[in-house]
Amino acid sequence: MYKLFSKISYAIRFYICFITIEAVPIFKSNLVGLIFGQVFPMYVILMLISYTTVSLIYERGSAPALGVILYAVVYIPLALLLWGILSLLTFIGILPF
Repeated sequence: MYKLFSKISYAIRFYICFITIEAVPIFKSNLVGLIFGQVFPMYVILMLISYTTVSLIYERGSAPALGVILYAVVYIPLALLLWGILSLLTFIGILPF
């Protein structure tokens, strides 16, 4: 059950990030955006925040399937919030820089 939930969670998170965060231009130069995206992608920041948050309420290893679900429940709203912030900064004219 864990492997199934894990694959479904990853697919949903990937799709949401692809249609939201990837759609917002951050840098005018595609080369700079590519370098920044490869060195320190925003997904790593979301992952660290999500894992930290879930570890505060979930004891690791107690129910792996529940851990995957909790991680997705935390990660998806964070990704949507980040997309909203990036979209707002693009609308205001701060991004791309």
